[in-house]
Amino acid sequence: MRSPLQLLRNLLGRPARPKRGAALGGVNLRGSYDAARTTPDFANYWANADHLDADTANSQQIRRTLVARSRYELGNN
Repeated sequence: MRSPLQLLRNLLGRPARPKRGAALGGVNLRGSYDAARTTPDFANYWANADHLDADTANSQQIRRTLVARSRYELGNN
């Protein structure tokens, strides 16, 4: 026995898929990532960025201090 929903789907069929770009009215969009720019405007912003994770970049003592300060902030805000 088929469910009523299944029967309705069979009667109506599948909806037609819109053509690519039809939702935008056929307008082509061009975008970019601000974070990927290497202009002088972003030089100071990304000056301290590196490829290290938190464990490698910070010693155990620094991580302990950061955890203590974040717990303090959480408890007092």
